[in-house]
Amino acid sequence: MRHRMNIFWLFILLLLIPTTFAYPEDDPKLEYKRFQLLASCMPMRAFVHIGKGADVLKPMKEQMLAIMEKSLRATNLYADPGSPNHILSLNVIGDGPDCVYMDLVYIKYLRDPESGLTRLSPTWRQAFLSKLSGPQDNNDLIRIGIEAMVLRFLTQYIRVNGETCRLKLPPGILDRFKEEE
Repeated sequence: MRHRMNIFWLFILLLLIPTTFAYPEDDPKLEYKRFQLLASCMPMRAFVHIGKGADVLKPMKEQMLAIMEKSLRATNLYADPGSPNHILSLNVIGDGPDCVYMDLVYIKYLRDPESGLTRLSPTWRQAFLSKLSGPQDNNDLIRIGIEAMVLRFLTQYIRVNGETCRLKLPPGILDRFKEEE
């Protein structure tokens, strides 16, 4: 009987001890992920750079840029090339004789509160490695890879900036991005 009584009081004591759990919104890793994309729904311009070893893809540069711009326009997040806005940059680099490495980078303005300096800095990136097999296959693989990377970026960007994007986004698009996982 005494043993049961001790367990009972131990249970009560455990209930009364204040517990501190790290809620997801307090998790530093999640806060950093939010910071990477948080931008008050600022429009962005698209940029494509074909680097060393990817010369075979230079004819596709305009097509790559068009894919990115089309996605940004569909979400009302496109900014004209000359505007001083955030940048969604695609860097394409050859990775061996028959591979290409694509790196999609989100670059946004960051301000240092102590010095007051503001500068563009990359805060989010996603990479894609593709094998080059033939001219038509190259076009299809590259196009599909870019579309997938941009869609993933926009999904994450809109989730983070959803409330500030509500007035800028086309009707219904915010709900569609929130449902996709």
